Amino acid sequence: MGIAGNHVLTNIDGLSGLASVGGNLLINNNSALTNIDGLSGITSIGSGAGITNNSSLTNIDGLSNLTHIGGGITISRNEALNNLNGLLELTFVGGDLIISGNSVLNNFNGLLGITSIGGGLVICENASLVS
Repeated sequence: MGIAGNHVLTNIDGLSGLASVGGNLLINNNSALTNIDGLSGITSIGSGAGITNNSSLTNIDGLSNLTHIGGGITISRNEALNNLNGLLELTFVGGDLIISGNSVLNNFNGLLGITSIGGGLVICENASLVS
C-alpha cells in the first residue's frame, strides 16, 4: 500500500477501517500530511514500512496499535516529526530498523517495546536527538 506524492493531503482518516497490510506500507513525499491517525486500526504489516519525506508530519501516533512488521521499517527525512511514541506497542521488526534525518526528533522512547529486530539497527543524522 502506498501513499505518495499527495501534496495537499492533510490526513488519511478514510483508511480507519484497515486492520492489517499484507505487503508494504509506504508513506512518502506528502508535504501537507500532518498525521497518520487513519491507520490506528493496523496491528500488523506483512512486509516493510517506510515513512519518508513528509515535511509536515508531527507524529506517527496512528501506528499506536502496530505490534508486528514482517520486514524492515525506515523513518527518515520527516522534518516536523518530534517523537516515535506511535510505535510503543511494536515488539517485532523482521528486517532493518532505520531512523535517520528527522531533524526535530528528540528521543526514541517509542521504540522501548521492541524485543526483536531481524536485521540491522541504524539511528543517524537526527540533529535534535538527546535520548
